[in-house]
Amino acid sequence: MEGADLHSAITEAAISGDHQKVLTLSSKWRRRGFAVDAPVAWATVKACAARGVWEVGAAMLNDMEEAGIELTPNHYECVLRACDRKERWQESLALLSRMSEAGLRPSATALESALRCCSKAGQIEMVIAVSDRLRAEVAHPTAPLRPSMRTYNTVMRALAGGTGPGRQDPERKRGAVAVLQVFDEARAAQMPLDDAAYKHALRACDLLGKSDRAQDLFTEYRANGFVPDVLAYSNVMSACARTGRVGHVLKLLQEMRAEGVQPNAFCYNSAMVAATKANRLPTALQLMRQMEEEAVVAPTKHTYAALLRACSGAGDWRTAIQILRRMERLGVEFDSVHYGLAINTCSRAGITSKVGKGGKRESRGAGGQRGHSGSGGQKRITWGRG
Repeated sequence: MEGADLHSAITEAAISGDHQKVLTLSSKWRRRGFAVDAPVAWATVKACAARGVWEVGAAMLNDMEEAGIELTPNHYECVLRACDRKERWQESLALLSRMSEAGLRPSATALESALRCCSKAGQIEMVIAVSDRLRAEVAHPTAPLRPSMRTYNTVMRALAGGTGPGRQDPERKRGAVAVLQVFDEARAAQMPLDDAAYKHALRACDLLGKSDRAQDLFTEYRANGFVPDVLAYSNVMSACARTGRVGHVLKLLQEMRAEGVQPNAFCYNSAMVAATKANRLPTALQLMRQMEEEAVVAPTKHTYAALLRACSGAGDWRTAIQILRRMERLGVEFDSVHYGLAINTCSRAGITSKVGKGGKRESRGAGGQRGHSGSGGQKRITWGRG
């Protein structure tokens, strides 16, 4: 295939959207030593963006520079999108720096790609740096960038990313503070706040324990015509639970049921946490009974930990031992946290206790008399105070 025919084939493949064919033909073009021209270069970087072939895209940028072909923000955006698909966060940051050195400003889509890339790699510092770059572009004195609501949501998602067990609490809270800042910036820019934006903000309020703001946002969310799902409810409930607002949490739990939204384990756990902070063990036990009666949501190890904390606060060591026994019978994994809470409960009640595996206990009261009980029968426990 001669140069003209190969050039036409690349153009036709690009028009038809056959990205793999474009990459194959472009590779053949380079191997045959044909000079890179603007149409071939543009078709190639677009195909790289679609297929995530960032190495080929980066090499094409170099070839274009050597050939004296003007690089535009669109060329860089395509390679940034390819980096995003392959989670090449360092390369994406290098491309942004290269753009700055060339006096080129990134588009909102280019910055979104870099944000996602850094977030997926767990690079919170870099996410914040790129979000600051976006903020600077929006504040440009002569030609401010006009991002869409999608861009703001991408920033919030990136800042909130990686909130699993592997991420340290200070990082999570720092990200949450930044999420609320971006949410406020979107509001100030009169963006049409959508369902995703409110949920990002509610989650941030939860992580920061901002119960007042969570309730205000939830009220605004509903007033704007959004129908809360279990995720929205669980976040505002958790935020209220962190400050011990048991009344608010129970009201939300009741509202969920009335609106036909099935509470999940996280919702129940939040209610139990709120009851624990308010030192209301009977309320926590009542919530457990509701879970059992509904038989829809199974208690988790976090549910039992919340109950054990409530027992510790009330000094109810007998119920704490019952909870450990029940966990064993139901096959719920328990660990040092559960044991520690049970032992602490016995200590608060003035009982020297050794809690063995499976909920067995050996205790000595004030008179020095020893007592021992095993895990008991298989009948259902009636939750109550000792």
